[in-house]
Amino acid sequence: MKEKLEELGECVVLANLETGWFAINPNTWKKRVERCKGLGRTGPNLIVYRTRSGEERDHHVVPYGVIAPLLLTDSLKQQKNGTYRWNLTLANDRLHVSHRQGYEPVEKYLASRLATEADDHGGASDIASELVNLRTRSFEGIVEGIAREAIVLSRTRSAALRREVLNLSGGICEGCGVNFSLLLHGRALRALQVHHKKQLALRETPEVTELADLAVVCANCHAIIHTDPKAAIPVEELRKEWKQARSSTVRSFDSDTQA
Repeated sequence: MKEKLEELGECVVLANLETGWFAINPNTWKKRVERCKGLGRTGPNLIVYRTRSGEERDHHVVPYGVIAPLLLTDSLKQQKNGTYRWNLTLANDRLHVSHRQGYEPVEKYLASRLATEADDHGGASDIASELVNLRTRSFEGIVEGIAREAIVLSRTRSAALRREVLNLSGGICEGCGVNFSLLLHGRALRALQVHHKKQLALRETPEVTELADLAVVCANCHAIIHTDPKAAIPVEELRKEWKQARSSTVRSFDSDTQA
């Protein structure tokens, strides 16, 4: 598998199971970038596996647009033998590069589809087919909405459900239909959020949430959906509103140009 992925230009590494530490050699990274360019790709994704992990899909596929800005010359670490490398840590779904401040949240990239796997999205631009996949994909429902005390009362949400529905979305907002995976080399995917069609805040008791109960929408659409905190706008209705708004915009533009 590693060899096949590297043939496609991907950068594959093994992280320590306990600490999440791994290293990237700058020469290796350069070769992967050149390989991708030769294949007509922008650059390599970083695929991080954990050593000795028994989970079949225990890997993160971090997009090139996310990892490339982190691998800068000033964060290289010189070794005793005179060579250089980047030291990184991926723990608790957070990616950190040594000698750099902060971290990059990478939870959404856990168990993502690999370049060697068939695309089971059925066409990322077709929102209707995405919704069909969402409802027919086999996935065990998980109880959500359990009240817990922090500073305030909040409702628990399943990270596993969130990852699965984001992976199935193809990067497309089910409200406005924008494909965020095509923006900023994939970095715009961070604008996508998971919407509960039946609001957790309105649940009187914890209930099982399934994939069909969720929708992937961008931050703007999510805010519009919850304009009324107690009566969320159905995603289907918002999609119709977007269609009408775009149609009106086109007609208005045509009228202005003819005038």
